[in-house]
Amino acid sequence: MKSIRYHRNNLAKHGIDVFEAEEALYDGWKRKRRDGDFYEILGRTGDGRYLQLVVEIRSDEIWVFHGRDMNTTEKRRYQRK
Repeated sequence: MKSIRYHRNNLAKHGIDVFEAEEALYDGWKRKRRDGDFYEILGRTGDGRYLQLVVEIRSDEIWVFHGRDMNTTEKRRYQRK
């Protein structure tokens, strides 16, 4: 199992704590982005907050380096999953 690292400062800029990011990560589904091994994760926290995370899948870890609240389009896409 890979370890998960979080860019706490970037997440905090959007009012996201590590616990919320972890909940969304485990709830979410991923979509590969165009460049490299970056993935967009759309997930929901236990409190009902909809988050969009961007992660890089590395050989030894998952690096969560960006997060924010989902926009309306992303929420619709998440709800159709």
